[in-house]
Amino acid sequence: MDMVISVTKTLVILAFLSLLLELILPRGSTKKYAKFVMGLLVLLVVINPIIQLAGGEIPAVADFDETAAADSSTAEIIEKGQSLRQSLTAETVSEYEVKITEEIKNSLGDLEGVQSVETSINEDENGEYSVDVIVLLSEKMKNDLGGITKIRNIAEDLLVNEYGLSAENFNVSVSCLSDVNGGDSR
Repeated sequence: MDMVISVTKTLVILAFLSLLLELILPRGSTKKYAKFVMGLLVLLVVINPIIQLAGGEIPAVADFDETAAADSSTAEIIEKGQSLRQSLTAETVSEYEVKITEEIKNSLGDLEGVQSVETSINEDENGEYSVDVIVLLSEKMKNDLGGITKIRNIAEDLLVNEYGLSAENFNVSVSCLSDVNGGDSR
């Protein structure tokens, strides 16, 4: 209770001093700075008892090195980072597959005979990615070599121009539904 009385007395004195300074000081930047300083003093008076109740010191924020040393070793931190990188890479590849599939479907959607488009992204032992695109056509497109070539060219142009892939980084296969295992592929 003594602390509350002391804080109240100090706030009343600061309020009186602030009013007196406002009356004495001329208008302008000096008056603004005086108000700012008085505001800081009021804030200090209000916060000081809270600091005293907390043990006389403001609790320090934990140091990163202490936290890292206490929680895990460097090897564990590196392992967690690699695990996070792998999961983010897998998520990105999945989103990329969906986007490529949708782009090719949209590009080929107006063409007659296109039944479905599937893509898969594969990583080789060197960490290089390649894209496989499979375009399934209706039975009536089986003997239309000009249509098959046109569809393949549209898909290849999209992969080269929109996604910046080189010819060795993708494979476009165009197959008919009745001939899914054989088909015409590149």
